[in-house]
Amino acid sequence: MNDFNTITYHTARNYGAVLQAFGLQAFLRELGYSTAIFDFRPPYVQRRVGMRAKAVSLLQGLHKSDFEEQRELFAKFSADHLPLTTERSCRVFLTGSDQVWNPSGSMNPMFFLQFAEEGCLRASYAASMGKAFVPDEKRDLFSRYINSMDAISVRETDVEKLLQQIFPGKIHIHIDPTLLHDKAFWRQYARPVSGLPERFTLVYLLHTAKNRNRLLRWLKQETSDEIVLLDSDGFHSLFTNRDKTVRAAGPAEFLWLIDHAQRVVTTSFHGTAFSLIFEKELYSLRNPASPSRASCLLEKMGMKTISEDEECFERQTGVDWAAVHDVLAMERERSAEYLNSLYRRAVSEEHKTIRGNVEQMKVACTGCSACATACPTEAIRMLMNQDGFFEPRIDVEKCLNCGKCLRLCPQVNQLGCVRKEVFWGAARDDGIRDSSTSGGVMRSLADTVLREGGVVFGAAFSEDHRSVIFTDTDHAAITALQRSKYTVSEIGSSFREVRDKLAQGRSVMFCGTPCQCAGLRAYLEKEEPRLLICDFVCGGIPSLCFYQEHLQTLENQYNSKIASVVFRPKTRGWGKLVLEVRFENGKKYAVRGYQDAYYKAFGILHTSVCSTCLQCRYSYFHASDVTMADFWGYKAVGVPFDAKGLSLISANTEKGRLALAAAEGLELHPLEMKYSDYAFRAKSPDPMALAARDQFFASARELGSFEKAFFASNRVGLTSQLIARGKRILHLK
Repeated sequence: MNDFNTITYHTARNYGAVLQAFGLQAFLRELGYSTAIFDFRPPYVQRRVGMRAKAVSLLQGLHKSDFEEQRELFAKFSADHLPLTTERSCRVFLTGSDQVWNPSGSMNPMFFLQFAEEGCLRASYAASMGKAFVPDEKRDLFSRYINSMDAISVRETDVEKLLQQIFPGKIHIHIDPTLLHDKAFWRQYARPVSGLPERFTLVYLLHTAKNRNRLLRWLKQETSDEIVLLDSDGFHSLFTNRDKTVRAAGPAEFLWLIDHAQRVVTTSFHGTAFSLIFEKELYSLRNPASPSRASCLLEKMGMKTISEDEECFERQTGVDWAAVHDVLAMERERSAEYLNSLYRRAVSEEHKTIRGNVEQMKVACTGCSACATACPTEAIRMLMNQDGFFEPRIDVEKCLNCGKCLRLCPQVNQLGCVRKEVFWGAARDDGIRDSSTSGGVMRSLADTVLREGGVVFGAAFSEDHRSVIFTDTDHAAITALQRSKYTVSEIGSSFREVRDKLAQGRSVMFCGTPCQCAGLRAYLEKEEPRLLICDFVCGGIPSLCFYQEHLQTLENQYNSKIASVVFRPKTRGWGKLVLEVRFENGKKYAVRGYQDAYYKAFGILHTSVCSTCLQCRYSYFHASDVTMADFWGYKAVGVPFDAKGLSLISANTEKGRLALAAAEGLELHPLEMKYSDYAFRAKSPDPMALAARDQFFASARELGSFEKAFFASNRVGLTSQLIARGKRILHLK
């Protein structure tokens, strides 16, 4: 277990992002701590959107060799200097620096350490928000995240003032990790750039300041030094005066360029920070989108930024660098004491026994049943609420208030790991694929377990198809456990039965939702070598009450009992969102998802799912050995479409990898990790989606019908808004 783990934007192709990540790691090691960076790679860091992004992509294509070299230089620096981990357990988990808490972006729960294991001290170091402002629709969520922290350190004073209104404890202000080291330290990692004049002014822009060219013309006239533009994305060379352009530069080259420049013109915070470290004549142009980032830093040094409206300039010489060194030395001591205090607190704070019961967890409950199964006095029952989801009910007379249910709750005792290895593939048997939702991976793994005399647990329709229950292959055919069942499933006594089968010496495969798998792991409390846990990429679980009402509506419409229900049958090929219901009188209801009220509310609008599903932490951290999904990324890899279905498969543990290798019925192809990112995303709660979901259920309660609530939302125009959102989501998938 490391003393410190950190999480930040370490994969961004941005000089400051990579160097601040390295700077914090190096400082922690200097203090004597073991440390690593949690290897979280949010897809949106790499993804470009908008017209400017399209222009940047085009320009980088025109200078392809330069930007390929730049990419390689970033990759080499990161591989050499950024130690990575996927362990969620450590003594202190740090988030920051950089704009990890920028609420105008995704406000990802990962950067608020919502995933860290119980027992880790959760803290930030020099976290930035970009701008100290939280939109109204995100304030409640932001407040909840902030108040889950044990200690908070930020970089800007205006962020400190904002958080003082939210967080009850002290808000610390500390310098960016890059400033924790002097120029002698950074020079060790600099790498020269050839072909540049002996004297030059370095220009590094992230924001295109209006007066940049006026300033550059004035500096050229004042100094006669050539202007060298570090054009990190290919865009600024279109609009910025310069004599030379450098594109093929990684973090090491960035350090050399600032160190060897006579002066620096920049709109970048880290361009400003390294100019201070290397004692450069600095012209820091204020970015109006985040004006406090650089100005807060320079004010500490008795300096100031330049407004982009200024037209007359003065030479920024005569800086008292000894005073700057004194300020930075004092700030480094403060940072060291803060980090040391976090460690002392983490190792000395006695473990607080959790008291109470899961009644207080209803708002975050997934209905996994771990608490009810583990309760020593059977004081907990899982009952259906009015919205159609299972939740715990406590018999207060039986409850011992021992806290066991809370300690085992996968929403408290957060479990799971990240992908170790990914594949695409499918079952070799076309018959298995025909009877599966995607590529037949679950059945192929199950057949291996069954051949060894094991047992498989999974979800099956009840006899009347009105509910989904967990059962095992000692009592049901494996075919009953195949295919997706898009509604709430009842675990019942399955966790206890899994434990009993394992005690008998049998191999067991359990296949359920990510939260159910986390619940099983929590209930068992130890690793079971004969247990294979499989889950799938989950889009949320829709209301069972809505499902049952919808079936009743169809039975009334067709004047017959239901004989079978199939979600996404392959009669029209793989991937079609179709609901097929067959009736005892021989009739059939088979329509596309957007034409069916139940399917549309779930699969397209996501308004009928449990609220916890819209912010589920197990969308990224799967507590399973193997995770399965549809392989929607086949085009990106150049794999031809297969109407019988293809699967994306992730081995999350060594046990999972071995199980996949042993499945003779599976044809597997290794896949680069990036081609699975579309399926594995940490969910950032979307306030609009949560509000639409709550509105839908409130309407259903008021009208006494989910169907009526769905069509009422159509009339008021809610659905049209959500369809647009749904299309965006489907496009991302």
